[in-house]
Amino acid sequence: MVPAGAAAHTHDVIIVEVAQRMGVPEERLRAHDRSREVAAARHAAFWALNQAGLNPARIARRLGLNHSTVAHGLARAQRHPEWWALVAPAVELAGAGGQRHAVRSWLARGLGDQPIVIQDAVRAYVICTLLGWERHPGPRCAYGLWLVVSWPRIGAAVALALSRCDLGRFLDLIPIQAGRAGYAHASVRPGVTSQEYA
Repeated sequence: MVPAGAAAHTHDVIIVEVAQRMGVPEERLRAHDRSREVAAARHAAFWALNQAGLNPARIARRLGLNHSTVAHGLARAQRHPEWWALVAPAVELAGAGGQRHAVRSWLARGLGDQPIVIQDAVRAYVICTLLGWERHPGPRCAYGLWLVVSWPRIGAAVALALSRCDLGRFLDLIPIQAGRAGYAHASVRPGVTSQEYA
């Protein structure tokens, strides 16, 4: 079970992240500001907190609001999937495992249709060589790098995973590492989604 203090901190992190991603100051999101952009950000925060496991009554208590206000906001957020895409990383980054878990999760989504050998190699390259978080055998990481730069769909999945986890700055290292390994670099571009290669 997660201690109450840790859960409260996680919920605060989600609120801060949602405010930032929606372009609204956190203070305005927590206030009773009814302007259109603040209300949208607040409703997106309701959705994110609900995804993190809070029911509407707990969200209302957390933000000092009426339960019916939260229920209405959740209903409105359900009609705006573009908000989900924008704030979902806030839930993942604040959740158990943090950024590492989020990267693994996004890679699994993007590479789910690939054979396990390919998934393992790409994950090893990203987690070990690119981000430096873990150690994996060199040949597996080298194969992963080759897959990322040789297969546009895999490169797009890596670009999407890193961008969604606020690690897009590491994409600039891929062509450098590919050049050092003697691989031609052509596929990884920020902003390219896996769907473009489907």
